[in-house]
Amino acid sequence: MSLSGLGHSERALWLGGAVEAEYERIGSTLRVKFWDALLARYLGGAREALGEAEASRAWARGRARAFDEAVTDALRAD
Repeated sequence: MSLSGLGHSERALWLGGAVEAEYERIGSTLRVKFWDALLARYLGGAREALGEAEASRAWARGRARAFDEAVTDALRAD
């Protein structure tokens, strides 16, 4: 979410996709009302900024990445 708030919409969405894929891999979900609202606000803003087609591609790229690789990329300073 912070990446989206900083204007890094594509990175925010591929990281979100990577997180979703990791939750599925480990058989877990996180459903908390306030957290879902924050995700909708920030990742929804990222989707809006990129447009649906590019946002969907970014999400799919994130889902296809190794989670450790996605975390390493997310932590790098730009």
